[in-house]
Amino acid sequence: MTEGSTSKIFGFLTLKILIIICAVVAVVVVGAVIVISGWSGSGGGDGSFDYGQNYIDNNLPDSYRIVFSITAYDSNEVISLPLEQIRTLNGYYFDTGVGDGLLFIKNGTIYDLYVLGSDGVYENSGVNFEQSYVENIMSDLWGYMTNYVAYQKSMMKVGSETVAGRACDKYSLTYTQPLYGSVTYSCSIDKATGVCLKWTCDAQASGEKGGYEFVCTNFSTSGISLPTYK
Repeated sequence: MTEGSTSKIFGFLTLKILIIICAVVAVVVVGAVIVISGWSGSGGGDGSFDYGQNYIDNNLPDSYRIVFSITAYDSNEVISLPLEQIRTLNGYYFDTGVGDGLLFIKNGTIYDLYVLGSDGVYENSGVNFEQSYVENIMSDLWGYMTNYVAYQKSMMKVGSETVAGRACDKYSLTYTQPLYGSVTYSCSIDKATGVCLKWTCDAQASGEKGGYEFVCTNFSTSGISLPTYK
């Protein structure tokens, strides 16, 4: 296994932390004060929230390709990160926009990891992962597909919009504290599958602002195939 392959594997194991950091950087200004008593939410939970993991399990096809653009910002900086995932019955492909992502091919009760070879075809790296490990991470793209679940009892439907050409229901929730500021969450959920295609967090505190969003730019559920491998 080449040094480059080792680096890609290490990157896969640590990328989840980096993605979380990307979001945390955006809201670090208000992160400490959210836990202070006195915050109140305005969303209401109007009983119109029909989505969740069960909805996705029942409606999302076995094969799909989804691409997100993730952006985090504060008063001084903007950080952007693309994410792409392909899923079929044979495995998963994951890429962060550099074009040589990681390919996981199912092999019984494990997933073999394939990396891009010099000939442009993915080849077995000799490394494998337990089935539960890969599927727990990839099944909802590290939580991005179901990010709304933790807030669904408080969110209120505020309308509808189209994201990546797909009809979505839009929900929102705002937490406020007069002495500190406010945090507003909103999400747009694909009506056909229940997948969250857009999530935004906007926060303001003590004259500073921060936030993050991830927005789906492509979501396909037909004609899907994994990159070529050998």
